[in-house]
Amino acid sequence: MKECKMEIDRSSKKELISIIMPVYQAKNWLEDSIYSVLRQTYENYELILVDDGSTDGSGDICDKMAASFQQIHVYHQKNGGVSNARNNGLSHASGEYLMFLDCDDSICENTLEILAHKMKTVEADAVFFGFCRCNRSGLKENVVVDLKEGIYKDNEIKKAFMKFFDTNIANNIGTKLYKRECLREVRFDETANIYEDIRFCLAAVKGMQSIYFLDKCLYNYEYKNENSLYTTYKSGYYLNFCKCMNELYHWMYGTEGFEYWYANRYMLGIKGAIVNAKKHKSTFKQEFYKICDSEEMKRAKKVLQKNNYKDISVKTKIQFFMIWYKNYYGVKLLWK
Repeated sequence: MKECKMEIDRSSKKELISIIMPVYQAKNWLEDSIYSVLRQTYENYELILVDDGSTDGSGDICDKMAASFQQIHVYHQKNGGVSNARNNGLSHASGEYLMFLDCDDSICENTLEILAHKMKTVEADAVFFGFCRCNRSGLKENVVVDLKEGIYKDNEIKKAFMKFFDTNIANNIGTKLYKRECLREVRFDETANIYEDIRFCLAAVKGMQSIYFLDKCLYNYEYKNENSLYTTYKSGYYLNFCKCMNELYHWMYGTEGFEYWYANRYMLGIKGAIVNAKKHKSTFKQEFYKICDSEEMKRAKKVLQKNNYKDISVKTKIQFFMIWYKNYYGVKLLWK
């Protein structure tokens, strides 16, 4: 990915950009995230803060910032989850363009200017771009995508989406600038506690005529929140994974190279579902066998066998076999 530098023509009309930020228990890093927006070189934006029933003083920080900066609008609500907060933000957004920012992440200071300029000059329905992973030690890693910068239309969008899926650009909520009109009928599933971000992106992309991939890292994904999906059990993980993959399959079926790609990604997702299930010891055995009896997984197995497990490591292949043959005790003892 390239550094976020770009020559911009500042003489043209500036469209309003709405940035939606759900806020929950974020007092330790909320102001840093907000100031990354306030430092933008592009001035025609509104920052919509949706306080999702925070009890740690985050709501007070939102009100303080809104009192000082007219671009900030605050909405308080009872705790309804991140999807509910984002949907609330969407209902209040008035910009021609829309994007999302999580309250523990940040954006580069010229992100909005670069994206608005690109959106206007290429006339795409959305601009997808890269992000930088930032850990607690200050180390940064740019996400690399094997995709040429440019516009993608029709079936090319589906092929590009596979790349976005592989690199987490699809499920990183902050890596797109959308035309408002493309999101009029699109909302987050408020019953989901995982995979809701990628399903939102998928629902939006299905109705688009073109997207532009910008080979720049403009969003900083920060590992700050200890209460993450990596450390906590998600009760609806497997169900929401199946919903996501089913929607993906029905949209992309028939795309060149999709069948084998899908089978591999499905099995990797099953691995994630099993790792999640292990976090709840009392129900793990029951959930493990339920996952292993999936008809979709049996279809994935046939596809992978037919293609001789191309580009799959020995370790991953062994893990797949442990799932296919329901080796509960092996998984319980060996997987971390």
